[in-house]
Formats: sequence, structure tokens, C-alpha cells
Amino acid sequence: MMRSEDIRDRLKDIDEFLLNQYKESKKIEKRDWRTYEQQLMNRIKGAIRNLEPLINEATNIKIHRGSGRPPSLDLKQCVTIILLKELIGESNRKPL
Repeated sequence: MMRSEDIRDRLKDIDEFLLNQYKESKKIEKRDWRTYEQQLMNRIKGAIRNLEPLINEATNIKIHRGSGRPPSLDLKQCVTIILLKELIGESNRKPL
């Protein structure tokens, strides 16, 4: 049985590997600020399209909810928001 620590360690290894692969394949160019935002949005849309089947498969589980307030978002929406947060590299909380 895998523990959350094992999963976190494995994700760190994958993240480091992907970062190294990206750095090796990336050309060093001056940034074109005029189209930077459009390129960023296209990359995010592509990432979401690639992740959507995986998110659907991962969230295809039954959850037993006890008493209490029902969640305003379903599981798929929560997972998508968390992955977007990680992809963009921003927190969901703004500093004061």
C-alpha cells in the first residue's frame, strides 16, 4: 500500500525529470511580450485537454457523504482547480 509520502516523493521525482527535459529542449530566446499571454493560455488549454481523460478516470469513484453541508463543487471540478493551480504556479490565496 502506498502512503502519501511515497506518492509525494514520486511526484517530486517526476517533476524534476520533466523540468530537466524541458530545460534541455527549450531554446533561449527573448520573450515576445505581445503574444506571451496568448501563448500561455494556449499551453494551459492544451494541458487541460490532455489531462481531462485522466481526471475523468481518476474521479470516477463513489463517495459516501454523511450529514452536513453538501459541497458546492463536485470532485472533478475540485481536481481540475487544484491541477490548474499547480500548473500556473499560483496559490489560491492572495497575500494581504
